[in-house]
Amino acid sequence: QQRKYSIPRSEWSEPREENPFYLWISFLFSPIINLGSPRNIFLSLENITLISTLLYLFLNTDRKKLIENDEAKFFIIFFIISSFVMSIFTFQTGIYWRQKWLLLPYLFLGMSMIQKKNFLMLRNKKILILGGKGFVGKNLLSKINHKENSISIISRKYFSSNAKIILGDLTILNKKIMKSFIDYDIIFNCSGELKNIKKMEALHVKSQRKIISYLSKECLRKRKKVKWIQVSSVGIFGFNNISKNDSINEHSEKNPSNYYENSKLQSEEIIIRGSNKYLEYIILRPSTIYGKGMRSDFIQKLNYYIKKRFFFYISSKNAIFNLIHINDVSDALILCAKNNIKNQTFNLSCNYRIREIVKIICKHNKLNEPILVINEKMMRFLIKLLSKFLNFNLNDRIINILVSKKFFESTKIKKILKFEPKMNLQEGLIEVLKK
Repeated sequence: QQRKYSIPRSEWSEPREENPFYLWISFLFSPIINLGSPRNIFLSLENITLISTLLYLFLNTDRKKLIENDEAKFFIIFFIISSFVMSIFTFQTGIYWRQKWLLLPYLFLGMSMIQKKNFLMLRNKKILILGGKGFVGKNLLSKINHKENSISIISRKYFSSNAKIILGDLTILNKKIMKSFIDYDIIFNCSGELKNIKKMEALHVKSQRKIISYLSKECLRKRKKVKWIQVSSVGIFGFNNISKNDSINEHSEKNPSNYYENSKLQSEEIIIRGSNKYLEYIILRPSTIYGKGMRSDFIQKLNYYIKKRFFFYISSKNAIFNLIHINDVSDALILCAKNNIKNQTFNLSCNYRIREIVKIICKHNKLNEPILVINEKMMRFLIKLLSKFLNFNLNDRIINILVSKKFFESTKIKKILKFEPKMNLQEGLIEVLKK
């Protein structure tokens, strides 16, 4: 009995044999070269473009991401199985074979999740980065497409960069620089001072108050939307009750334990109060940021003491280190900028047992893992007693970190932005140790 086709058989090149694999390839890519009619020429060009795109995606695939990303594997496997079944079904029933375009978006979605480079970049935006010469700012700058966006940086000193450098000091802003803030679509505030308390006050509080006050009024007056993305810190929650098993989310009580953390909290409050219909904000609170080029040397110090066999655990091997890799921070910042969400705060942290970190460092140095565990109270007493006579690198704050069991939740950013940190702990630590 003659089969009925949704379009004439002659127009869609029915396969010449019933081999399942051949049917599947024909279903996806036939015709590749057919110049018999304008329609076939168009279909050939379409399929050549499709093949080229898929080849590029496959060649640019990050194998580690493929192994770790279950969602990407699901979409790719779903596409393979469903397209194979549909190719057989098409041959049996004569349904128009270009139904493949119902399934290809699943493949593209899966492949986009495992690419070496991030394709979901910002485009056609005027961007200002404050603190563009710092650890976070430099990494962020390297991830934003310079050809697709106009990027500026305010810096006290000139340095080589693809971005436009505006010479100026954020703590002593002149009127010309201040007035330019309203011209930008997105402002990343990655600036920060870690040591000098006076500079912290000037940069995190006074300067922020001036800029936000100006922007708040100008955005309303000109009805111009500006998105302010603030890099804060989980330190605003403090490290009191460090031995308590605390799970901390965005709404947990804020109790900063030093001036840096307190000034970061004040910065947050300033932008929240200054926001309005046109001035939007996103606050990202990363835990300790590590990676190549990091300013802090705590990983190198930990490595040094382990190599010298001076390292020991305090209280327990199950203390938690709150870390996040610099690449994950930059990716999260870009996602915050390109997403339409506004006026939100996100914690961002990976929480590791200290023994996991020590194990990786020991393996890197081909050493046995330390087993000594010293009582916390005894350790604090000894440090207090001996610090009067000797200069120790170990102090109460470092002990607080080494015994902390605080767990910073990143549930909100995962739920709202679908963001998951991608950097593997071992890979991230070895990157720092090799440097």
